[in-house]
Amino acid sequence: MLFAVATTCFGQNYIYKTTGNVKNSEGQPLVGAVITQVGTYNLSLTDLNGNYSVNTSAEFCSLCCTYSGYKSTTIIRHGQVNNFILEEDDTAPDGLNYPFVYEIAPIIRS
Repeated sequence: MLFAVATTCFGQNYIYKTTGNVKNSEGQPLVGAVITQVGTYNLSLTDLNGNYSVNTSAEFCSLCCTYSGYKSTTIIRHGQVNNFILEEDDTAPDGLNYPFVYEIAPIIRS
């Protein structure tokens, strides 16, 4: 009986829902930005209003937001609502943020 209780208490995998918004420095929503839990395949894309919802496997984890032409930003999840404000990447050639392609490519191949 004690074994069954211990398995029930410690054998569960918790999922933490995180929502938020992604905007540029001018306050405009960014459509199609990618939010990932660092080190996992947990990801989400923003909708037409820049809103996202992603399930994470840890209460406190790193969330990374990438968008073509903008600098990637990583934050520590600190509750249910986590917003991003991205700055334009002036160093990207032709306005493209090439690291974005390399970050999403392993997910597409899966």
